[in-house]
Order: sequence, then structure tokens, then C-alpha cells
Amino acid sequence: FAVNRNLDDALGVNGSWLAHLLPAHWQPFSMLIAHAFFGVIPITLYFIVAFYLLHWLVNSTEFSRKIYKRMSLLQTVTTLLFLALMISLPIKILLRLLLRIKYVWETPWFSV
Repeated sequence: FAVNRNLDDALGVNGSWLAHLLPAHWQPFSMLIAHAFFGVIPITLYFIVAFYLLHWLVNSTEFSRKIYKRMSLLQTVTTLLFLALMISLPIKILLRLLLRIKYVWETPWFSV
């Protein structure tokens, strides 16, 4: 069977390197901090790139520019957020099938 792994495991991240940088009372949390750091960075970069490309794509034709001129900032951000989330599903499927990555960001409370 195929072994699925998280993104931080695929990158070879463990908390041991971070434990040397943190104060003594934070060292038990070094693994959690390392996993959170290497989960937040890819997701943040994805949304920055996705928002930029979607904004460029949406404003590529005169018709769509006219529609987006009528929208408020809240409507524009909501539309771009939903489009970015819709595009993230096929990317997550490709990560799962090609690289066997189960979760991009895993915390004790939720997994993305």
C-alpha cells in the first residue's frame, strides 16, 4: 500500500533543529512550531500567488472589468477567495496522487 505523508514530513522537517534555537521552556513545543511553520508558509504563498493570478485573469477582458468595477471591495475579495479555494481542490488532488502528500498543514485541531 502507498504510504501517505504530510508536507512537512515530505520536506524532512522535524523539530530538533528548532529546539536549539528556542528558549528552554519552549523546547517541548518545537515539533508543533516546526509543523505549523512549514504548513502556514505554503498555504500563504499559494493564496498570494492565486489572488494575483486570479485578479490578472479576471481583469483580462473588457466585459469582466466592467463587472468588477461595479463590485465593492468585499464582493471582490469574496469572489477571489472562493475562486482560489475552488482551484485549491484540484491542486490538493494532484499532490495526493503524484506526491502522496496527505495534508499540507496539520495541527492538533484541524488538517488542511
